[in-house]
Amino acid sequence: MRLVLTDLRRIDITATAPAGGEQNPAADEQNQPPPDPIAELIGTFQFEAVLAAVKAARHDVLIGAHLTLQLARHILVIAMLLRDRDAGTAHHRYGGSRWDAWVSHLAEAPAPYDRAAITAAIRFYATKLDEIVADWNPHLQLDNRPLLELLDAVEQHSTP
Repeated sequence: MRLVLTDLRRIDITATAPAGGEQNPAADEQNQPPPDPIAELIGTFQFEAVLAAVKAARHDVLIGAHLTLQLARHILVIAMLLRDRDAGTAHHRYGGSRWDAWVSHLAEAPAPYDRAAITAAIRFYATKLDEIVADWNPHLQLDNRPLLELLDAVEQHSTP
């Protein structure tokens, strides 16, 4: 497992079962609260944003673009969860909620098909993530400074 800290340092962790020990992972899972889907999406978004920026820095536009496009998907999933919360259900036969507007909000993003556009799109999506997360929980404050500093560094060291 790779952990990416808020200051963008990475820690790789490998866990193994103790020798000769009996384990009951099902019992451990039963005692855990259900995961917060928004927290998981935010974590995945931040991880993929960092990876996309690193790929752009290394001139890997293909993977950088792929990861950047995933950022929009995570925001749309949050919009769907907000719609579900408003409606009290995850079953919708028709659209027409206020959350449908997020599709057009995200259409304003730069197309991430070169290094400069990848970093611009990541910035754009990070701003939109802040906006939509505030709709989920107004008290939740994301710290994008490490990501923005990474993007600044990628842009500073870009060569034409």
